[in-house]
Amino acid sequence: MKKSNIQSLSFMFLLLAGVVFSSFSGGADQKPQADKNVMYRGVKDTVIVMTETLAEDVIGYEDVIPLKLFILKDKIVKIEALPNKETPKYFHLIKVEHFPKFIGMNVKKSSPASVDAVSGATWTADAVTENIKRGVEYYLTHTLK
Repeated sequence: MKKSNIQSLSFMFLLLAGVVFSSFSGGADQKPQADKNVMYRGVKDTVIVMTETLAEDVIGYEDVIPLKLFILKDKIVKIEALPNKETPKYFHLIKVEHFPKFIGMNVKKSSPASVDAVSGATWTADAVTENIKRGVEYYLTHTLK
């Protein structure tokens, strides 16, 4: 075998080894990157988490209840409901009685699961709580570039 062929094969082997090594060397302490359709940066460093795909299996009284969570400096500062099929009368209770329970919550110190449901709209409140929990978990385990 010619010297140039051996050098070419050696180079290809090293290149392939480098690609394989780099794909496995992320390190256990690195967080996975966030999907921009799920989490992105908003105004003034606010991080926005969309729960549509995070909680598509979480059903309220009627159907799924996707949310938009606004997190600033590890605190929930705002929650918006995305279009859903919940009964407007009961969902209004959730917005005025349940959402405020999460506002100001430090996501690193508190658990959304510790918030009590709203009586009269328990299924909906439980689904909202689970959406928030999954959104917070996603926020805590993913990074933004």
